[in-house]
Amino acid sequence: MARTTDIRHSSNRVFRLSYASRAKKAPAQDEAIQLATAAARNNHRDGVSGVLFSQHGLFLQWLEGPASKVCELMYRIAADDRHHDVRLLSAGWGSERRFPDWSMQLADIPLPSEIPAWASARTAAPYGETSLALRAFENASTQYHQHSNATTSVKKWTRELVLSGLSDSLALPYAARQCPHACAQFMDDVCKELRAGWVDDCWNSVQVAIAMANLNLLWKKNVTVLDPETPRQSVAVVVPPGSTEFLGAVIKADLLRTSGIRARTIRAESDDATVELLAQKNVDAIVVAGSRIGWRDEQRRVEKFASRIRQRFRDIPTFVGGQDSGTLNGWPERIAYLRDDATDVRMDDIDWLTLSQLVNDPRKNSN
Repeated sequence: MARTTDIRHSSNRVFRLSYASRAKKAPAQDEAIQLATAAARNNHRDGVSGVLFSQHGLFLQWLEGPASKVCELMYRIAADDRHHDVRLLSAGWGSERRFPDWSMQLADIPLPSEIPAWASARTAAPYGETSLALRAFENASTQYHQHSNATTSVKKWTRELVLSGLSDSLALPYAARQCPHACAQFMDDVCKELRAGWVDDCWNSVQVAIAMANLNLLWKKNVTVLDPETPRQSVAVVVPPGSTEFLGAVIKADLLRTSGIRARTIRAESDDATVELLAQKNVDAIVVAGSRIGWRDEQRRVEKFASRIRQRFRDIPTFVGGQDSGTLNGWPERIAYLRDDATDVRMDDIDWLTLSQLVNDPRKNSN
């Protein structure tokens, strides 16, 4: 996935919005690239970032940035005669950008296999299955985060982690101890370094497994998060039976709690027992924890188990974690996307210019 224009704007609150539309005439690849490049130039000026899919005669786009600028942009998008049947999929506030480096990236990865049916089925509401759009943005987020690299300081600390063996004397760097999100980002970077060292045969599987055990102990020592008193949503974080790696599950659950979501970690001895426990929970979403290191056999088991969960709980969105699922810090935003669902809202039902004047610009109102 080639990068268009870099953009980094800091703010305490980010407005995010996604929409889908039909192209009046499906653009050729070079036309789509020109469209994304022009959008990137304007978005960089306005502090907006995001990703654009242009496939199968459909446009699917994620926008994020200052609320006033995103709303002004949506006014122009809704009026663009290159597409029609423009519908809002989701809109809401987030704590951070999902694609901070992309002022507008044209996605070169395929849309979920079910989405082409939207292009051929001329129904009144072709975008009602918002979870499909979410999966598309999940795939784009995965591609985005595969470009990130661990810093030199992380490499040095990771080497010390591996060489120390199982130890109680390890300590996280000061910056990583400042808050759960900083700690999660640091551990994400360390997992990438562990994976790279394992793939390059610098460290063996036993060394990596001990290092992961140390990371789990360090997280529990440095991070304590309680369930919110008045949760906005409820999520089950499932550790697949037989899994030897559950650091990601622990961190995901705590990060969800920090964002006001009740998280229940489920770990049972068998698939049947796990399904039975899930059936007893009233949850809005299920997250199946995967491998942050990328053990091949384990990740295959995770995918197979997640498939069974989806078949059993068809009405509950089910996500799969692991090394290719994006950052750990991104999980609260993914779940919040479901809460902000605004499926089947036509763009011409919204006065975007008026809305752009009413909403607060987080860059002007940050504390």
